[in-house]
Amino acid sequence: MRQIADYSCRLNVEESSPEKKVEEFISFLPVLAYDGSAMKQVDAGGILDMAMSGTTATLQI
Repeated sequence: MRQIADYSCRLNVEESSPEKKVEEFISFLPVLAYDGSAMKQVDAGGILDMAMSGTTATLQI
């Protein structure tokens, strides 16, 4: 998650919002997570939260 956040934040230098940068990136490359019973698509806010807090141990990416 940290790599996705870091990479997407470096793509568009004109945009100032990290969440909008990640959102644009995942529109082309969606991120799926397995939460124990089903696969779900992770949104931009979720990616940034996981990248900053390190909570990806609970999800199978």
